[in-house]
Amino acid sequence: MIPALGAAAIVGALPASAQIDPVATGQGAVLSTTMRAHSSRSGRAASRAETSAKARSTCAQRASIRARFGADDPRVKQMYALCDRLGY
Repeated sequence: MIPALGAAAIVGALPASAQIDPVATGQGAVLSTTMRAHSSRSGRAASRAETSAKARSTCAQRASIRARFGADDPRVKQMYALCDRLGY
């Protein structure tokens, strides 16, 4: 208990300019990490044309996909529903 009181007395005796705010200290690292993650995500986004071409290609192959995975596979059922909704 006494060492804790000693540390509190030392910190309390320091001028406000010498006391370090842990929130302000870590804020720069948090912001730079957030910005780096955002920029890497935005660079990978597929365009609408690429997504549409991939969907059209997948829907064209749906018979072979159904033969490979089986008609009862939930992913195959979902693919058929999506292709039907898109009109492919």
